[in-house]
Amino acid sequence: MATLVKRLSMIVGRPVVDQTGFDGEFDLAVDFTPDETTIGLVGSGGPRDPGGFAPPSPDPNRPPLLIALQEQLGLKLVSARNPVEILIIDHVERPGAN
Repeated sequence: MATLVKRLSMIVGRPVVDQTGFDGEFDLAVDFTPDETTIGLVGSGGPRDPGGFAPPSPDPNRPPLLIALQEQLGLKLVSARNPVEILIIDHVERPGAN
């Protein structure tokens, strides 16, 4: 789930918080229509696909990713306010000679 959450964060451009309670690793398969937000995901096709897959042919019967997650896996992204960790660097100096 941690990998899925990390990738979804990159896609939606916002932090995604896992509230499923699922631990461990899962082998997931989601059939969706790739678009400009999913370029670079394994299986989405295109030159930046790390899986090396050819671009899938357009299929009007396949839903966009966020709808496919809900219909096929029962996972729903809900916009909410949650605390997230932030790293703030307020000062930086070059190291001195030892």
